[in-house]
Amino acid sequence: MMLKLLRDPRTVARDVPGLFDAVFPQLTSSVVMHFNRKRVAADVTPVPSGLIEQREVAAEIRTGR
Repeated sequence: MMLKLLRDPRTVARDVPGLFDAVFPQLTSSVVMHFNRKRVAADVTPVPSGLIEQREVAAEIRTGR
């Protein structure tokens, strides 16, 4: 089971002055606007939950858990 984050990491990063500038020095508003305009919708198919459960069971058997 995935743990729910208490706070969105992007919100935490916004709270730390200069963090985005240090991690992404070339990320300007014009670069972000370019990526937003060029985005393409991905054609994805969800994985059925039954397959995920089978994989988890198989992993447990292999590891002896």
